[in-house]
Amino acid sequence: MRFESDELGGLFEAIGWRVAAGANLPAHCRNSRWDFPASCTVVSVRSLAIFLGLKQFKIVADLLDLGVLVNAGQSVPLETALKVLQKYGYTVARLQGAPAIWGGEV
Repeated sequence: MRFESDELGGLFEAIGWRVAAGANLPAHCRNSRWDFPASCTVVSVRSLAIFLGLKQFKIVADLLDLGVLVNAGQSVPLETALKVLQKYGYTVARLQGAPAIWGGEV
């Protein structure tokens, strides 16, 4: 059954970005997916680490490589989080209605 957001009092929000495991990941990761609402603007370092199954310090190191100085308790812009996910082989798809957040086509 599919509900429209206004049918349920606006409880649900449209998915704007979908991150899915790429073909080069191990078999156990192929069903792994993360959906971001269209209004999402930041992602916590902790959430990235949990999703990727890595220690938080590894995510902080990856972010330093991108020129972003944060600690494990902070959040990063969605654009930066998606770059980290792509580094680990995940594919990023912008769904209809999601705002364009960087110049590159995804």
